[in-house]
Amino acid sequence: MKLKEHTAKAVGYVVGGMPFIPTEKKIKIPGTGYHLIKLAPEWGKRHKILYRAYNSALTALLFLSPAIADGVGNTVALYKAGQHKLQHSTQAPRGAGIDRKAAENGLLTLAVYNVNFGEEDASHYSRSELEKYLDTAFGRLGIGINVEYLDVNPRQEWEVRLREVYTDEEMKTPKLQQKLQGFPAEFEKFVRNTEINKPLETPDEKFMNAGKPTTEPQLVVAIYLEDLLGSKFFEMPGTIVAGTSGIVNAPRADVSIVIADFKDGSASGTAHNYSNTVFGEPYVLVDKRHSNKTIDQKSLKALLAHETGHKIGLDHSSFWPLDVMSYAPISGWFIERVPQLAFGPESWFEWRGIKGHYTADERSANHNSQAIDSELDDKMFVQKSGLWVPANDSFTPAFEDGKSKTSLLIPNRGLERTLKLHPDLDTPVYRKTYLQQITQN
Repeated sequence: MKLKEHTAKAVGYVVGGMPFIPTEKKIKIPGTGYHLIKLAPEWGKRHKILYRAYNSALTALLFLSPAIADGVGNTVALYKAGQHKLQHSTQAPRGAGIDRKAAENGLLTLAVYNVNFGEEDASHYSRSELEKYLDTAFGRLGIGINVEYLDVNPRQEWEVRLREVYTDEEMKTPKLQQKLQGFPAEFEKFVRNTEINKPLETPDEKFMNAGKPTTEPQLVVAIYLEDLLGSKFFEMPGTIVAGTSGIVNAPRADVSIVIADFKDGSASGTAHNYSNTVFGEPYVLVDKRHSNKTIDQKSLKALLAHETGHKIGLDHSSFWPLDVMSYAPISGWFIERVPQLAFGPESWFEWRGIKGHYTADERSANHNSQAIDSELDDKMFVQKSGLWVPANDSFTPAFEDGKSKTSLLIPNRGLERTLKLHPDLDTPVYRKTYLQQITQN
């Protein structure tokens, strides 16, 4: 059978199911020269309405078959990975307050570190394209995304760090040359032999966590990067640093994303949502050469959206394939190119639930805070001649330059709320006076 005959036969099968084609008519097939006569079967001639309904169902099945296949593929992939929602009754734990910040502030900062050990894994990704895609995708959830990006060559970065400490003459010595080569090689060996979705087989005694050798690969990678780059360029999210008034939390970014050529495993990216450590939570690890194929810009954008979605508490999309949180292969092609399709209704409703949870917590906290403020105000202030003044007769207002600037105190259910209502009172003198009243009572 010739190619044209094959084509005519194939087109005939497709056209035969179309409800909008007349039941008996010659149809010319473009490019073949053949004609097809569409004949209704005997039962179709007797039951015309039923036959048209049958044809309509076949047509709908024809057009929906890619979506059906995509949904089946997503379900099978999730079940094989043990990630389908029906396989676990509780939501994946969320750590480091990333979901709370996204819910309350509507903004997240991602720090992307692309680690290149040599020419074989050298790659570069566009910061602006990553930010544009992620900002548009998460905009569907009401979250803005900022992206910081840095290409990291461990040997070059390590040499820069050493030259900040040693002179040129010292750098030429065998000891320093060995140190120059040793640390980057040690880092590379760790990366090449580590699967991102598995704990370390042997706990690393050089890196402690809660007094014990860590088994978490993301924590070891983070410490390597901090040693390479210094806190000027890399600061572990969630770490604590000394502040002027004690110890304060000072993260550089909400989520740090490390891209490197890790050992091939079952995943090309992991958000470590199931970590038991505080320090391990804000990290995403990405294997840039999974199965000997370097991840491209389009695939990376969708992968980072997927893993960041986990960081804000989103589970896999088990029932709606057109979602970046699914494993659907066909939908994934479109999502990589159209960020507006990234989050479907399943993820959208899930995020609304997470956000609503924190909104309810905030309302409860505000109510409790206002009740406490009201009680304090009633004890410490009384109203005289239409003005609120300190209830403590021995209270002496603070003075500046011999003149009182706080002769009229107008507390309204707490200092911070008072200052919001009366911003003209927000001066060091007024704050000192208000706090002095609290300490004297």
